[in-house]
Amino acid sequence: MASGERTPSMMSPRRSSSKLDEYRIVHFNTPRAGEHKFCSNEIRTSLYSWWNFVPKILFEEFSKLPYFYFLFMTVLQCIPAVSNTSGFPTLAPILTLMVCASAALKLVEDRARHRADKEANNSPTQCKGDASLRDSVWKDIKVCDVSASLAPSSLHHPPPPSTATTFKIIM
Repeated sequence: MASGERTPSMMSPRRSSSKLDEYRIVHFNTPRAGEHKFCSNEIRTSLYSWWNFVPKILFEEFSKLPYFYFLFMTVLQCIPAVSNTSGFPTLAPILTLMVCASAALKLVEDRARHRADKEANNSPTQCKGDASLRDSVWKDIKVCDVSASLAPSSLHHPPPPSTATTFKIIM
């Protein structure tokens, strides 16, 4: 084997021996563009949703050593044989306060992320339709859409007549 030849283990897993499989075929503004399954253009930077906030926050907090230590000491205080508090967990109110304060801060941060995501996903843009540009929002853009994007400063104000609109092909 010559030094420049590639062995099968060095080849990309997407490549095959067939000539047709070597090329990616993308259709622009045709009915066949919907044949391919791509992920959506929706942005999601938030960490929590309404159904996973409590389990995730408890896991995150108690995986930190100080919180785990206080949890362990609270459990030990509940056992009357090893506790000097007769089975009453005196650390439980302190632990609850610490976890609730941390959870409240993370909730405020995550709500800000949700708002920023919603603003970015609903930013106005224009996509090329059949023969003209149609109004759209960023989350509705698909792969191979031809989009006219506006500068961030002009999102809330119409562009002046002398400003050129930039066209981008989303891939």
